[in-house]
Amino acid sequence: MDFFEHQELARRATRRLVLLMALAVLALIALTTVLFAVVTVSFGATDTVSLSQGNLWTTLTERVGWQTLAWISALIGLGVLGGSLFKWLQLRGGGRAVAESLGGQLIPGNTQQYEQRRLLNIVEEMAIASGMPVPPVYLLDEPGINAFAAGHGPHDAVIGITRGSLEQLNRDELQGVIAHEFSHILHGDMRLNLRLVAILNGILIIGLLGYMLMRGGVGYSVSRRRRDGRIALLGLGLVVLGFVGTFFGRWIKAAVSRQREFLADASAVQYTRNPSGIGGALQKIGGAHGGSKMQASDAEEFSHMYFSEGGTSALSGLMATHPPLEQRIKRVMPQWDGEFPTGEPDNTDGLESGSEPPESQSSQRPDAQTIATAVIAGASIAQGDIQPEQLEQARQLLKDIPESLREAARDPFAARGVLLGLLLAEDESLQQAQWQELAEVLEPKALEALKPIILESQRLPETERLPAIELAMPALKELSTEQRRDYLKALDGVIRADDKVNLREWILYRIALHNLGQTATGRQRLKLQHCRDETRLLLSIAAMSGARASADAAHKAFEAGCQSLEQQWELMPSSQISLAQMDRALDRLTQLRPLEKPLLLKALKLCFEEDERITPTEAELYRAVADALDCPTPPLAPTDQPRG
Repeated sequence: MDFFEHQELARRATRRLVLLMALAVLALIALTTVLFAVVTVSFGATDTVSLSQGNLWTTLTERVGWQTLAWISALIGLGVLGGSLFKWLQLRGGGRAVAESLGGQLIPGNTQQYEQRRLLNIVEEMAIASGMPVPPVYLLDEPGINAFAAGHGPHDAVIGITRGSLEQLNRDELQGVIAHEFSHILHGDMRLNLRLVAILNGILIIGLLGYMLMRGGVGYSVSRRRRDGRIALLGLGLVVLGFVGTFFGRWIKAAVSRQREFLADASAVQYTRNPSGIGGALQKIGGAHGGSKMQASDAEEFSHMYFSEGGTSALSGLMATHPPLEQRIKRVMPQWDGEFPTGEPDNTDGLESGSEPPESQSSQRPDAQTIATAVIAGASIAQGDIQPEQLEQARQLLKDIPESLREAARDPFAARGVLLGLLLAEDESLQQAQWQELAEVLEPKALEALKPIILESQRLPETERLPAIELAMPALKELSTEQRRDYLKALDGVIRADDKVNLREWILYRIALHNLGQTATGRQRLKLQHCRDETRLLLSIAAMSGARASADAAHKAFEAGCQSLEQQWELMPSSQISLAQMDRALDRLTQLRPLEKPLLLKALKLCFEEDERITPTEAELYRAVADALDCPTPPLAPTDQPRG
């Protein structure tokens, strides 16, 4: 089972969940309609005898009428839908909205605090290894050990983590927690989680309406006493119905969440090849005084998103959103003795990305057999997810980028110079035109401050271009909407300074636009057979993008991609291809069904690999296409020599 199948399973689970919730809501609407009808009839009756004689439903339809019942049902349904829509609109900001509602504060990319810098290094490594944008990280002022991932998709995802986690977990344990949260992002859990929040909010509307009627139904006039009493009883009935609906909604939420946690735990072991990382974090939760408890006022609303239980419940077994700690630890560390650590936690380790852990930690790393056992015991792991060698490669790539440029990429102002430098031409006459373009869109002081960064970024080796782009994205996302728009104009101006756009320039701009622009993705309903022209265009550009020595080599690369799709197309002539066509093609391909996208990416990869080498341009093009499709996938590793 691969990443895309997991995403499709998550979508199917969402559909089943929505259907189940819809049935529950319809049942609530029907019961609420009957309750309203009973009260309506009782207002017009001298006593309640008529309601108890014969069939209740017949009596109600005769007294109230089908049309009135339909209107009552429609109004109640609109109330529930309105409550869900209101919460969904509140969460339209994605992960940022969730983090801010829990009191989270964005950790700036250029922070110099030890624990925060260590955390951001881990997040950067994990993002680059998985081929997804580096998510912003929010710090919650909570003493417990907990974390979450939230968002509608990879491009608006955020990681939230508590102060207790930073203070009590060492680097390996923190990496295990972050790997767990990345699993939720990569396996498509986040959107499901947000839908759960919205649906439950809609169900709460019924109980809230009942509470308001109960308060308003307390009368003091003798002539209104009976009427007010019936209104109060109506309110009480609605409160009961709302409670029952909320109970079953939370039960469904908890049941779904528990199963997703097992997959995320096992994925964390696969990503890091270190069961003691996530296992140690879970053990510290069990031994800590505050455990993983969350104290924020809205904590319960998002309880199913956390790394561990955020609170306690009277029905802890039935309503628990996470499996028991002991069970989770045993799945990833079968040899665990069942004892939780006590005393002050030790979280001392190296700061720099790529630094080796202290000997006391590295000596405790388990052997391959223990790792395999933990992974198998945990869950079915997605083939194509992050591999340990990819994580190590990402760590090394970040370490290879000059420290001054890494720091610049983490600052919202200076990060602008990183991408501009990657666009700066080597030809002096063209470079002069680009500087003139920048002088027209940037203030003189700003341009003077960015110039050293631009020049240093220009000198980056080709293999470090893509990591530098990814590293700068979180800081650039901190720019305001207007600043982002102006920055994209500056990038476009630099690219068009010579009145033409090459493939590498297009790739960089496409990644920036997808992350910083207001791009909208249509409904994902298309199959590849509906996008033959777009697919042929994409494979043609891929076949001609590498450093192939002859036209025959390009044809072979194109055929390799076509064979994987069982197609017999002709390679498009370069004279018939433009990057404007590529833009339109990608916009349509974003509407592919989830399980169609990996077929396209596989064909693209085979096209690149046909000559047994991957050029930096090919790796960047693959990343840009995966990015546009909203499909995080481990990046292709550029190779200077043919692989044998």
